[in-house]
Amino acid sequence: MAQHGQELEDSVAAVYRAKALIADTLGSVPVKVSDTQLAPAPNDTQTMQEFVVETAHAMLHREAYWRVSGNGSVRNLKPSRMSVTWTDSGDSRVYTYDNRRVYPGVNLRVLPLNRGPEDTTGTGPLLSPRISGLIALNRYIDNYYRSNADRPGGRLTAPRELSAEEADQLLALWYQQVERSRGVTVLSGGLTYENDGFSPQESEYSQGALLGVQDVAILFGVPGPLIESNLGTSTTYQNRADLTEQFWKQTLFPSYASRIEAHLSEVYGQRVFFDPESYFMASLQVRAQATRTLVDAGYEPEDVADATGMPPMRHTGLAPVQVQLPEEPTPDV
Repeated sequence: MAQHGQELEDSVAAVYRAKALIADTLGSVPVKVSDTQLAPAPNDTQTMQEFVVETAHAMLHREAYWRVSGNGSVRNLKPSRMSVTWTDSGDSRVYTYDNRRVYPGVNLRVLPLNRGPEDTTGTGPLLSPRISGLIALNRYIDNYYRSNADRPGGRLTAPRELSAEEADQLLALWYQQVERSRGVTVLSGGLTYENDGFSPQESEYSQGALLGVQDVAILFGVPGPLIESNLGTSTTYQNRADLTEQFWKQTLFPSYASRIEAHLSEVYGQRVFFDPESYFMASLQVRAQATRTLVDAGYEPEDVADATGMPPMRHTGLAPVQVQLPEEPTPDV
């Protein structure tokens, strides 16, 4: 089992990197009500960024729930305190928060993810069987070893019946001997020890439960290079720009942003939308090259600068100066 420890740590780390990447990226994208105006804060204690990140984290587990107050304030509710059941007729869901009934469309907004017609709630990637199994396996191994000083448990068997006091004394002596000898002990007097370590079958099962970085990326809908700890020099800026656009169009917008937009638009009574332009924006060098290509093709410079997101710049009017170095004297022969 121990030989799989690094693979398990890498897989679990990839899970948490993917989780943070989804929530933090959504929170970094401006939420607007017009091209020039940001959407107002959802409540008096949170910024829109904090609210969106909190919503995304909820959707990664199950689904998000918003409480909408009469004054238009919107707050995230704790999914763990929400109970969802079916009505007696089985044709609609009943939501109870802290033992109080709440009503979708009135004082409750429900943002489900991956919810089928017979499911009471949605299922985020963190609750998918493979991901939740991986996290459970990591937690089990952590409790199994680290709570026992990195040693598996076991059973000492004496050749005769011991009193409770004798058993406690024997156990104390056993642990003292193990600590002194770093796990190696000599048994005598008919004592036997049986290790509770993992069997080969259990070790094989644990290996089968492990996920690679690419497996985690697929389950979360995140391009693999974005959650790898070492991207390497082969991943160019253009590659990353393509990956971020793919990430937005295939995962962030359809699964998360579109749901948040739809519900905020209903609550605010006007169109609310994410503006990922800054998220997609290429480097200054790439945009400058695109600007030159468009200007050379005959487009108006001001329109091109606006389209490529170039900052306002004023040219000096001077042509670039090329310095001619003096020729070196020919040495006398």
